[in-house]
Amino acid sequence: MASLFDPQTLKRSWDARVERDERKANEILVEVLRTLLERVEYIGDFRLKEIINDAFRWAIKYPEEIHYNAYNKKDLLQISPNLIGFQSVLHGIASRLKRGGGKALSVVVDQQSQFNKAQKWIADFYHQAREIPMEVGPGLPVMDLTHVPDISISCVSGSTNVGLELVDVYLWLFKRYFEGKPLSDPLTNLIGKQFNIGYTDQVSLEAIAERWTKFFADLPHLSEAKEEKMKAARAISEAERKKHLVGL
Repeated sequence: MASLFDPQTLKRSWDARVERDERKANEILVEVLRTLLERVEYIGDFRLKEIINDAFRWAIKYPEEIHYNAYNKKDLLQISPNLIGFQSVLHGIASRLKRGGGKALSVVVDQQSQFNKAQKWIADFYHQAREIPMEVGPGLPVMDLTHVPDISISCVSGSTNVGLELVDVYLWLFKRYFEGKPLSDPLTNLIGKQFNIGYTDQVSLEAIAERWTKFFADLPHLSEAKEEKMKAARAISEAERKKHLVGL
């Protein structure tokens, strides 16, 4: 579905997401959906075309049922890039603790009045869910939060913490590197050591496609009995889906 978007529809989708007036947000959302619906015909796979077409038509008729937009300032903070990135940090810490053992003595984040309250809420939510398997979907991996630190995060000024200052240095160096700006040999060597030791994906459609393509390719073949059971379940689901088809 991502291939249906262009920069303008992406921008309008985000406008709808951050618009706190639900009526205005739904008007923008419907506008985007109508534009995307015109492009569905260019999808080559018939089944994909059918599913996306039906979903768009339903959403255009019932935009209020999706609850797409943020309703208040707290909701806006939860979907900000800072908070999305912070969740990746928590998963990264948990993954590292799982691989290396031990426990976190402290988790220090930069003091930012705009985001710290939301960061603490997310950290506490992950901590409380440590023993709860977070299922992504049927047959898909289960999110393991077992190793999320069981301590509260500490919000301190970046100018008084060496670790945070080092993070800022690395961010500045990588930003210059990706922008193609010059770096001295010692600085290039400093970040060059990181190029082959990363163990998390970038946040992009390309990374998602690469990860999930491999996951599905490595799934074992279904037995005939399981395949028949799957087909029966899909038939029930499809019959239920078709009850809700709408026209425009």
